[in-house]
Amino acid sequence: MANLTASKVKDLSTPGRYGDGGTLFLVVAPGGSKNWVQRIAIDGRRRDIGLGGYPTVGLTEARRKALANRAAIASGRDPLAAKRRASVPDFETAARRTCAALSPTWRTAKT
Repeated sequence: MANLTASKVKDLSTPGRYGDGGTLFLVVAPGGSKNWVQRIAIDGRRRDIGLGGYPTVGLTEARRKALANRAAIASGRDPLAAKRRASVPDFETAARRTCAALSPTWRTAKT
């Protein structure tokens, strides 16, 4: 598998999965959108981690993120679990957001 280059990434338009010589892949969808995906194994289970869409995340940035994920796995951390935890709010924050979103639909302030 040959390494990708910036010009090759830009020119790819055929749907498929294109490898960068390791765990990093550029996935081209049938509609033409491009996303970076890293395929890794955590505790013996194969997983895909999305690293972002092209051109927002370029080749250099995708390689940097993939390297950071590999380092985290080597040190015993699960980068996918950390990513999921970061997006889940605590109960108080979720309750306040819900109340703020629903309060315009309440009939009275007593509700």
